[in-house]
Amino acid sequence: MTDRNEKAVKAMIELFNELNQELPGRTAEGLAEIEKLDQETKEKTEELHKRRIYYMKRHKDLTPEQLEGGFQYIQDAMAKLVKIGDKKLQIAAGIRKRMCDVLKTYDETDKNFIENWEVEEEEPVPEKPVEPKDPPKTAKSGRKSKIAEKEEEVEAPEEKKKVKRGRKRKNEVVKEKEEEEDDDGEEKEEEGGEEAAAADDDGRRWCWCKMNKDGEDMVCCDNDVCPLAWFHFSCIGITRAPAGRWFCCTACKELGDEQERLRTEEKQKKQQQRGIKRKK
Repeated sequence: MTDRNEKAVKAMIELFNELNQELPGRTAEGLAEIEKLDQETKEKTEELHKRRIYYMKRHKDLTPEQLEGGFQYIQDAMAKLVKIGDKKLQIAAGIRKRMCDVLKTYDETDKNFIENWEVEEEEPVPEKPVEPKDPPKTAKSGRKSKIAEKEEEVEAPEEKKKVKRGRKRKNEVVKEKEEEEDDDGEEKEEEGGEEAAAADDDGRRWCWCKMNKDGEDMVCCDNDVCPLAWFHFSCIGITRAPAGRWFCCTACKELGDEQERLRTEEKQKKQQQRGIKRKK
């Protein structure tokens, strides 16, 4: 596990502690305060309603001073109710802000996990300059050239074996193309996965670590357009190739499922077209 991943795990544990211990307590306190203010509002509203009825029934018997005092009392009571309402809104806004802050912290912490690291754009590999052809060799140098060629032929299988060992995955990388049949007698064609196998030769970096580790087992993402494609077992925390289809992240899985659905629909459509042609 990398240092960056260790820090992310530590930050997530601290966040979970806040979610399980601090946030529920603060939220409960705020809700209890709102409930208390609701009860106070109810009592003051009932008292205000009684005073209004009293002044409406007795306004003919009351002196101007009493009527003015009653009016002032009603105004003050209504102002207090407004303040209580503002206080409840303030408490509710504080609860919402704390929850939003925790959610924002969670999203920022989640980005630090290895599966959510942003993939950097790969720099184009510069083309190799064309080397001039060697001048004609003498008979003696030609003999040495043949010996050197045989030595290269002996070393070549070892290098191929090494590359193959570093590109191991659960399934073959060969993309199976759908077989097409026409009445015109066109031959069926299949395209292999030579492009994927040759990708290592252009200096491309695979996996989240962006490193080519010779001899280490790797697994391939089943999303055909995954920008990283291959992943080291050690980088994703596995020791053997997973069974069935495997995707490096949720986005790749959704895209891979969509690709599989489109291929299935296209295959069914072609089969229906062939059936219509045969009936004709």
